[in-house]
Parts: sequence; C-alpha cells; structure tokens
Amino acid sequence: MTDYMTDDFLTSLYVLSLEDAKLDHILDAFDDKMLEGDFAWCDRMLRDLDTNLCSVTTLVGFLSFTLCAKEKLQQRDRIVTETTLRAMKEGRTEEEAEQLLVGLR
Repeated sequence: MTDYMTDDFLTSLYVLSLEDAKLDHILDAFDDKMLEGDFAWCDRMLRDLDTNLCSVTTLVGFLSFTLCAKEKLQQRDRIVTETTLRAMKEGRTEEEAEQLLVGLR
C-alpha cells in the first residue's frame, strides 16, 4: 500500500496531463485508503480538492470511485454540486449536467 500524503496526492493529480492517468491516480489512492478503512483521508481529499483544476471527467471519476462509501464521506456532496456547476460552466444545460450524475448521487 502506498502512503499518500494530502499535498502529494493533490499536487500529483493536478500535474498529470492525461485523463486516464488522473483517473488511475485517483482509483489507486482511494482504493487503497478505502480498503484500509481510512475514510477520513478520502474525505480530506474531497474537501481539499480544487475542482477548478479538474475536468468534469475527473470529477465524475471521484464520484464513481467513492460511490460505495458515500455515507462515510461528508465532503462528497460538495463534489456532486461542483461537478454540476462545472459541467454547466463548460456549456452543458442543467439537464445534461444532471444526466452526468445519474446513479452517482
């Protein structure tokens, strides 16, 4: 298991250029931490995440990877809201933005 420090995880996420690499980075870290039962770490990452530095795809990835633990992650609702707003800022209608989140709330 990798020891993910908050700043290291987020800094690495922001500098990765390929979406696939970002999604792999998120999945690796969150999978490890959730298997360890370290939901506090996951919640801190969601709290500290600068959604302005993430694409809608990356934000949907966070929501997908944390769906199984949504009851344990208080900050997850913020990511749901930010994903909707970000999608609309990028030109999607409110309905299209909501469609992105079907099954992820």
